[in-house]
Amino acid sequence: MDTLRRISIKARLTIVQIIVTLGFIIIGALFYGLLQTKEDSYAKTQLMDKMLYTQKTLSASIMGYQIFVTPLELKEYTDSLKLFREHSHALLALEPKHKEQINDIGKELEAWSELNKERLTIIDKKDIMSSEEWIESPLRQKLSNILSKTRKIDKTLYSKIG
Repeated sequence: MDTLRRISIKARLTIVQIIVTLGFIIIGALFYGLLQTKEDSYAKTQLMDKMLYTQKTLSASIMGYQIFVTPLELKEYTDSLKLFREHSHALLALEPKHKEQINDIGKELEAWSELNKERLTIIDKKDIMSSEEWIESPLRQKLSNILSKTRKIDKTLYSKIG
């Protein structure tokens, strides 16, 4: 305390000014860190929302192809599949500590995609069959099995992403 009395008022004010300035710098650095965390969280949330939307687009387009058998649905399916993979890779780049969960989602998507390749083949064959042939065909049961498997994977994907 005695040393403070020996320091001039100007020096005391300079010390107080340095302490206050350091306080503002520390608060500014903390605020900047919080903003960066918020931006990263926002980007991750946006990517996850895009993945959910793309997953629903995938389901809708493959169902649309099954009903209408037009190239438009098939193109939308392949574009959405590519987009989902891109979103997955982008999320992995933002969130490397969750690599295992993101890779699990990718594996589920690939399993779903493989089943849908077989589904597309059956749909193309179904389109050239008559109704009677289709009813008697073993492909009908195979398609039914594929549909039940893809629905389960679809629900699993939705729960893992959401």
